[in-house]
Amino acid sequence: MNRRERRELREKKRRRRAALAAALFCAMALMAAAGYFIFRYGEDRKYLFYPLKYKDLIVAQARQSDLDPALVAALVRTESSFDPNALSPVGAMGLMQLIPDTGDWIAFRLKEEFDPEMLYDPEFNLRYGCWYLKFLSGRYDGDVKCIAAAYHAGSGAVDKWLEDEAYSSDGRTLSEIPYAQTAKYAETILERYEIYKTLYTYDDSHSPGPVPGRVHPEQHHPHRGHAHPGPHGPAPEGDGGGGPGGGGQRPGDHAGRGHIRRGGGEPL
Repeated sequence: MNRRERRELREKKRRRRAALAAALFCAMALMAAAGYFIFRYGEDRKYLFYPLKYKDLIVAQARQSDLDPALVAALVRTESSFDPNALSPVGAMGLMQLIPDTGDWIAFRLKEEFDPEMLYDPEFNLRYGCWYLKFLSGRYDGDVKCIAAAYHAGSGAVDKWLEDEAYSSDGRTLSEIPYAQTAKYAETILERYEIYKTLYTYDDSHSPGPVPGRVHPEQHHPHRGHAHPGPHGPAPEGDGGGGPGGGGQRPGDHAGRGHIRRGGGEPL
């Protein structure tokens, strides 16, 4: 190997070492940046996945109905992802995904005028949705699992399960939910309820009445009366019947149902 070849070989090694050093420096810089991002913004990512839009309205309507705002937030997140124009393929509308028949039923109970378009108004939708949650809370002694199951599958279905020892040992709580989609829905609501209780604080100047998950002495109903199919309407065949007094409803936005925006558009 002559002098020129040795010089070229040394130059190649020098360039190789420089490239390796640059690569190591870039890798270390990326690792440092990633570490800083996780340290600085890791906790904030939870707020991206679990936002709280319409907080003032949610708190106000939840308090008006003696509900925990965190429970209402968890349900709105699950039902519509806080989209007031959400419209399901079965006609469930707005933040809490109420169908016109349910809105009409609530309006009848409240002795109010009703138009289905009102369900796109966030305040109106939350007021009716919270009223319905309060109805279910009173029916099931504030048990969140039963409330969520009834919101999804209808109170008729939940009443039947509570009477069946295979699903309830005490007639008041559910040890098992036979519908897979409803079981997943209830699990999701319970998980997100805890998340919204942890992530956010709510104005406690008006203390709620019955706390979901605890028995309130004035709410025990050994005879629950007529069932309601739930806010989403009658269930498909095999999912608990349907119609007023029936046992089911269409699933919520989970289970792959999805939503379309008001007036059409891409699924959310």
